[in-house]
Amino acid sequence: MKVTKRRISLILLSLFIFFFTLFTVLPESFFVNTPELIATQAGTSYSHIWENAPAISFRYEVTFKASGSVSVNNPVHVTVRLKQMNISNFLEFYSGVTFSHAYPYPLEYEEKHIMNSVIVELNKEADGTYFGEKEVVWVFEGASYITEVIKNPAGQHIPVTAYENSTPIITVSGVSDTLTLHFTASANRLTWQIGSFSIIVLQPIMEAIFLKEKKT
Repeated sequence: MKVTKRRISLILLSLFIFFFTLFTVLPESFFVNTPELIATQAGTSYSHIWENAPAISFRYEVTFKASGSVSVNNPVHVTVRLKQMNISNFLEFYSGVTFSHAYPYPLEYEEKHIMNSVIVELNKEADGTYFGEKEVVWVFEGASYITEVIKNPAGQHIPVTAYENSTPIITVSGVSDTLTLHFTASANRLTWQIGSFSIIVLQPIMEAIFLKEKKT
């Protein structure tokens, strides 16, 4: 194939567009050298906050998986396992569990409309435990608590007073941690995007190599 200045220009332009677009669409995790946080909390819960539903007690194991930190507005993948349940018909009354100040991710916000709290829906496993997982985001920093949720697809906003004698399952850090993560990712993304322009400046070098070889 005949090598010309035009061909060299088109090849370099195509490479530039490809890499610039690639660095634009890659997820933030590619640009942040932050170790993934995986934290597991275990404990026992005793509750009877719902009328017309039986009092329950259970052991819980909850794992929080996030990039960087469990902080405000930073999505967290949560897995929940309940075991040693004191009743065998848990799913007849309850759909799963919720966390205080937590909502499904991504947030679906509507003006003048109360957002539904997150519900991690649970299914009964063959070993008698209950398991579920969900993408969750917290909108307030501080202590967060776990509690069961009665069957209600609209979600539940449980009063904070219900947790007065409870132990927090996790403490959510402030939004500054999340903003730092986003800022670092944006700065690194911009660096790679600017770096992709270096492909364009290769044209004189490529011409000098390939066109000179052709002449000789």
